[in-house]
Amino acid sequence: MAPLKKNPRYYAVAHRLTTLPVELVQKILSDIEITKIIDMVTLHNIPYLENCIISHPDLQKVLHVEALQEVKERFAFFAMLLQRWTANQLHKPCIQELDMDIHAFIREHNQAISLSEYIEEGIFSLLRRRYTPYVPALRTYTAGYIEDTDYWVPQCIPFPKVIELVACLDEAEVNLNEIKSQQLERMARLLQENPNMLKPARDGSQEVRRNQDHIIQPLLRQAEKMKRLQILNGKIVARSIFARKGFYLVPYDRFIFPQITVRKYTDPIDIP
Repeated sequence: MAPLKKNPRYYAVAHRLTTLPVELVQKILSDIEITKIIDMVTLHNIPYLENCIISHPDLQKVLHVEALQEVKERFAFFAMLLQRWTANQLHKPCIQELDMDIHAFIREHNQAISLSEYIEEGIFSLLRRRYTPYVPALRTYTAGYIEDTDYWVPQCIPFPKVIELVACLDEAEVNLNEIKSQQLERMARLLQENPNMLKPARDGSQEVRRNQDHIIQPLLRQAEKMKRLQILNGKIVARSIFARKGFYLVPYDRFIFPQITVRKYTDPIDIP
C-alpha cells in the first residue's frame, strides 16, 4: 500500500489537544464528528490523543484499542485513495454514517457496531464510482483477476483483498496506459515521417498544413502524461483521441482516391 502523504489537515488542532488535560480533551472529543476524530489520529499518529480516545466513556465503546488500530488502517487506505482522487490536501474524507458526534451515533445504534464496516463501504463506494466503466477493459491488461463491481462490497471482499484489488487495478491501468502512450508516439512519428500526407480525421478541410507541429507536439505531450494513473482522479488523458470510433489520423483525399482506383481494377472485391 502506498504511504499516506503528510497532510496539514487538523495539524494545529491535533497538536494543541496534547497540551490539555485528559478530561478536557475528552470533553472536546465528545462534540467532534467521529470522522474528524479518526482522521486526526490517522493523519498525525499522536499516542496521547489515542489514549484519550480509548479511555473516553463513550468513544471506547466503538474505538477500543483493537478497534482503533483496525479503523486507522482502513482509514489510512481510504485517505490514500482520496489523495489520488483530489490534489487538494485539505479535502477531508466523508462517511455520512460517521459524520456525527459520538452521542448522536450511540443514540442511532443501540448495540456495538464496527466502524471499520462503514469505512470499508466508503472505500468500495469510491472504487465503484470510478472504476465501473473501465473494468471490462482493465481485465485484459493484468495477470490478476478483477471481480465485477457488483461484488465490490465488504461482505464479498475482505479488507486485505481490497488492497490486492487496488494493486491489480493499478497494474492493469499502467499496462494499458503504456500501450496508449506508444500509440500516441506512433501517431506523432507518422506525421513527422509523412509530411503533408496525414491530417486529423475531424479536420474536414483538404488544405495542406505546412507546419504540423501544432498537432505533433500535443501528441508527444499527451504520450508522456498518459503514463500516469488517471482513472481514480478522473483526469483522463487524450480522451478525445481514444474515444473515437474510427482512426484519429487519415490521409488527405488526394492520396486515397488513387489507391481506391487501383484496387477497383486489381482486387477481386466489389468497391462501389
